[in-house]
Amino acid sequence: MSIIDATDVLLHVYFFVLLSGGEQRLVALAYHLFTNQDFYGFEDGKRYNNSPFEVFSGVDEVGYQLAKNAIDIRLQFY
Repeated sequence: MSIIDATDVLLHVYFFVLLSGGEQRLVALAYHLFTNQDFYGFEDGKRYNNSPFEVFSGVDEVGYQLAKNAIDIRLQFY
């Protein structure tokens, strides 16, 4: 299994199995920030939208503040 194949498996697990909805959104946001891709595509044609607009839609105030703080801290280093 190549690194890319392993990454695909891990992303599939993160997006659909192990994490809560809010955690999935944070993983999606991180994926978007590091790859600049608005969605994660699967081989069967399905896609998981992860643009910042998708990630923050439906997030409550606590989740929004958590994500905003994480982004602010990340941006301080770049």
